[in-house]
Amino acid sequence: MSVFFERKKKEERRIKDRNFYKIFDQVFDRETMLTLYDLTNKGYFEYLYGVLKTGKEANIFLAEDSSGDIVVVKIYRIDTSDYTVRGMRKYIDGDPRFHRIRASRRRLIYLWVQKEYKNLELAYEAGVSCPRPITYMNNIIIMEYLGKEEYPYPMLKYYGRYMRNPRQIFERIIENVSRLYCKANLVHADLSEYNILVDEDENVYLIDFPQAVSKEHPQALEFLYRDLRNVWNFFLNYEDVRDLETIFNEVISCNKKNI
Repeated sequence: MSVFFERKKKEERRIKDRNFYKIFDQVFDRETMLTLYDLTNKGYFEYLYGVLKTGKEANIFLAEDSSGDIVVVKIYRIDTSDYTVRGMRKYIDGDPRFHRIRASRRRLIYLWVQKEYKNLELAYEAGVSCPRPITYMNNIIIMEYLGKEEYPYPMLKYYGRYMRNPRQIFERIIENVSRLYCKANLVHADLSEYNILVDEDENVYLIDFPQAVSKEHPQALEFLYRDLRNVWNFFLNYEDVRDLETIFNEVISCNKKNI
């Protein structure tokens, strides 16, 4: 087991049950409670545990299904800020899979969840290393848990200084970005060291797909370059990596050796 997993697994767990009630009023409105009730009745999970992660759009919880397996329950807040809602529209308008939306806040959040699920589905089917999507309903999406027992895999941001083979990790990320673009026809559009997990064997997993857009989106190449630049800049702190322009051109050329 790597040094990181020996020394930091408790820190990376990030499950703080004492925050549950603090977050309760922000997340669990009546419609959300009814949706959770429907999902439990359909057998997708039996027990909802503590908060794994909080964000400006959503809170992520761990849950246990009837087989005792851990799953991730991601709940988007309906009362999210106007700024966040405007940001969502940027990644919906222009995507040919969606018509221009002028819906209520609640309906927009529901569409955002549907979009994340569909993006995950396309990515997973294309062989991208990412969570397996399980189901979605209204403002909730359920997906595979990425972790070892009760310890989730850490974000690249926190794993960075423990990397044994930075260049290999970097190339694995580029391989997945290429597969996402060339096989799933998607651009992640929000990729950084915060949206990549690393396991103890230094395999990588891309997460957080709601912003992902079709490569027909008018800003797709701009988003792709930004994704690659974010990753490239992070690894410059640890390793001499290949030229960014070369990597970008390799990805968009869909050279089979890279996917």
